[in-house]
Amino acid sequence: MKRLTEQIKTLTIAILVFSMLFLWGKNMQLRFPAVNQVAEGRPVLDSDFWIFTDSTTPHTDITVDKNYLSPTAITLITNGVARTSATNSTLTSRLWNGIDKLALEVFSSAYECKSSTLDEWSTVLLKSDFILVDFSSSLPYMTLCALENKTTEFASGELCSVKTLALYPDENNVLSALSIDSEQNVYAFRPIKEASAMIYDFNSNNLTAYTVNKGFIPSTLAINTSFEALPKHHAVMTSAPTLKAITVSNPISSLFYEASYTDGMSNSSLISHPTVTRLLDIFEINPATVGVYTDASARLVFINSDTRIVIDPAGSVEYAISRDGTPQILTSSLLESDRSQFSSFEQVNAATHFLNLLKGVFIGEKTELMLDRVSHASEKTEYVFSYFNQLCRISCTQSEASVRLVFDDIGLVEASFTPLTVVSTKESVDDRHSVVASISESVAIILSSINKAGLPIDDFRPVYICETYDTPTVPVWATITERT
Repeated sequence: MKRLTEQIKTLTIAILVFSMLFLWGKNMQLRFPAVNQVAEGRPVLDSDFWIFTDSTTPHTDITVDKNYLSPTAITLITNGVARTSATNSTLTSRLWNGIDKLALEVFSSAYECKSSTLDEWSTVLLKSDFILVDFSSSLPYMTLCALENKTTEFASGELCSVKTLALYPDENNVLSALSIDSEQNVYAFRPIKEASAMIYDFNSNNLTAYTVNKGFIPSTLAINTSFEALPKHHAVMTSAPTLKAITVSNPISSLFYEASYTDGMSNSSLISHPTVTRLLDIFEINPATVGVYTDASARLVFINSDTRIVIDPAGSVEYAISRDGTPQILTSSLLESDRSQFSSFEQVNAATHFLNLLKGVFIGEKTELMLDRVSHASEKTEYVFSYFNQLCRISCTQSEASVRLVFDDIGLVEASFTPLTVVSTKESVDDRHSVVASISESVAIILSSINKAGLPIDDFRPVYICETYDTPTVPVWATITERT
């Protein structure tokens, strides 16, 4: 009897141990799913639109930094008279904070998006009262939603990118919209009969109330001018904008021109410089565990089996992981989450959160950096942020004035950027260009003789062309597409 009791105890213990091992294994599967489970559970990317969402997981508490999105101009048309906020970032931001709810409404499930025509676009431009919102380049409307923290209930129908958005009332005074991209594709956002849609007062008195804000520039739409090379919706400023000279500095290029370096400072001294150590820290690179050398172009290179970061004397930085490497900068760490899967809305949040790590030392705290381009290919999404000053693009002859970030579904796999700090300067400068931004746009267009080129022009706005760092730079009128 005693032996039987012992056998029962042994069997019971064995069953308990087996059960514990089974439960532990299930727990590990939950925490670390197998490769095939992860692949099956991933949200599917729509490669034509670059935005996906996973409704089974809640979004993280960290939200996108809206400072990286701004229209380049908002134009109010009242009684057929146009006023634009171009070249005034403060006024444009104030207007966008009041108008963004209209854009998010037409992108909501109360609306349907359908392909439209340039004729309808021209018809809307002849209305007496409407609003035009211009962005720096064509952006998927769901990316605009992500940057405005809208992550659910989108417009049905087609997907599109938006360069310029026209908000106007339909025949029932219900909010409607038309969008146009850089390739002149037009899409209409119309209310669905079964859904409730917003009634917004577009009458002249309502829109004119906005114009009590100082900074509007009188303008006229190109549809009413002889400037056929410009898109019809372009708001041609009829008076000169108020723009100051700026000074652009680069904290990386300045290191290579410090007296201590030009006099023969060694690489070991350079990599211990606080600016370089801060850069390596942001990219989670330990200089003690990587190889360091200077290549034939005098670039400083840090490399190991998984990562490579290159610092160019011209002031640019390039970062990449190896083809089979695992990202060191994870989306999960940027969003402070234990999850391994994220919607691309959250990926936008992660991108702006990484940019905030560069703020201060590598990007000036008050320097305008705005999302300029989004593209998706080979299961990777590329975000390009460009530098602006008072909504005027900054171009540098030394290197591309932008920040480029490439994410896969795990984290940051590539990055290239030029760190810049932009400040206004009171120093006197010599106008070395034939056309500067101290004259009206219409005069600048005539002097530039753009009609003779016979090419379509995306935009014609003041641009700051920085030829030398730490030197006052004045704006010039230029066609944006030429990136002069």
